[in-house]
Amino acid sequence: MFCSKPTIRNGFTLLEVVTALLILGTICATVLTAMNRAIAVAIDLRKRTQAFEVARENMENLLCLVSVSEVSDFGIDPLHPDIEWETTVESFSEPATNKMWIQAVCTASYPDSSGEIQKVTLTHWLTGLSDKQAQMILDQQKRESEYMNLLNDNDRIVQEQEAIRRYLREMGLELKPYSEILTEQKREKRKWINEYEYDPELFGDLMGSLRDKEYEWLDSIRFNWDDFTRWRLENPNPEKPVGSSESFGDMGSNEVPKKSLIKDRPVDSQADREMQEFLNSIGEKR
Repeated sequence: MFCSKPTIRNGFTLLEVVTALLILGTICATVLTAMNRAIAVAIDLRKRTQAFEVARENMENLLCLVSVSEVSDFGIDPLHPDIEWETTVESFSEPATNKMWIQAVCTASYPDSSGEIQKVTLTHWLTGLSDKQAQMILDQQKRESEYMNLLNDNDRIVQEQEAIRRYLREMGLELKPYSEILTEQKREKRKWINEYEYDPELFGDLMGSLRDKEYEWLDSIRFNWDDFTRWRLENPNPEKPVGSSESFGDMGSNEVPKKSLIKDRPVDSQADREMQEFLNSIGEKR
């Protein structure tokens, strides 16, 4: 009687095991990368939607006003602390007809998943100005021109303040108190310019007192100037033109009654018509 020998089955070789693990690892890494990208896109889309809502709310608030004046304001949204908003109402001359208009620009910025700052901007021409209103603004601009020799230093200050805001934000510190200080500075400068005649020495004293209050607050949070200086060299500010309305603050004080918010604006493109339809829908909802 003969007994057959049991058949011995060979297992996977070391090379086959390593190859299988490499393939499995590649598949898992690809899936995880795709999932991470999908999550990042979803987060960026949500933040962009939130920023759009902030900018739209600010635009709606402007559209509800009976009259407007040239103003530049900014802050942090209380519901979304990572979103900074800026609202500007300014005059400009339309190149085609040289007619002066008042426009509103509402901007909301947020950091995306890669750390880059993204912006959502809504722009609307509020109304055209009559000759009298245009002359009032031109007179105001003429008065502002008397301070042009002070703007170089003021522009340097504003660039430093913008860098401080970016630094505080990157360090994870609360921006609201510092933003309130800068808003108060703009308010005081506007009040001074409207009430007093041109006097560089007095204006310099005002700027010095405002900056002293700012430095006191920075000292209260133990602001590290050495670290800030190094960080600023590595992260320069985007340049702004000297003497711009943004760099000098809120200069205008002439309120302009708004006319029809839609019909006064010439429709030049499909984008213009879409914006008008959007603003019409806002008015219907309200």
